[in-house]
Amino acid sequence: MATLVRFNRPPSLGLGLNYFVFSLTCAVRSLPFGCKVCFPLSEFQLFLKDKYCIILHRVSKLNINLLQYTKYGILIMKKKEDKKLVWIGSALDDIREFPEDVKDDIGYALRQVQKSEKPASAKPLKGFSGASVLEIIEDYCTDTYRACCTVRFSEVVYVLHCFQKKSKKGIETPKQDIELIKRRLKVAEADYAKNYKKG
Repeated sequence: MATLVRFNRPPSLGLGLNYFVFSLTCAVRSLPFGCKVCFPLSEFQLFLKDKYCIILHRVSKLNINLLQYTKYGILIMKKKEDKKLVWIGSALDDIREFPEDVKDDIGYALRQVQKSEKPASAKPLKGFSGASVLEIIEDYCTDTYRACCTVRFSEVVYVLHCFQKKSKKGIETPKQDIELIKRRLKVAEADYAKNYKKG
């Protein structure tokens, strides 16, 4: 179901494209992500159809998807903004010591987390409520590398700990690493309350 957005006045052919992009920007920014918006074309339908490729280019930085061009108008959808990625403690320095292939795989997984997606290599870390802390696991040769991050916050993904699992016994995360993650999670909570939490 799309929200129908109408122009206050039909733009002149001379300023039609600029007026359309301006109106589209105002309408989309005022809506939450995921909303569909339909702009009727009416009097200047053919004009906008000819300029469709230009519109695609002009609105590419507005964080929206132009879904389709129809006889009823141009249907668009606002995309959800990616979460910011913040590294806690020595996590960034630690991951830089990982093999290149491991860094690439973990980096891709973290990018998915920023987009509110769940990577195939991630699982909830035991000892934390719900799935608030994820553990990204990558095997390389005979070693296992892990990156732990929290998805508890709406605007930020905090990377809490990156380490190579040295213990050969079991698959559980070692106790000392769990304790470090808990301490860094408190640091992340304080940082979010100070820098991001509204009100």
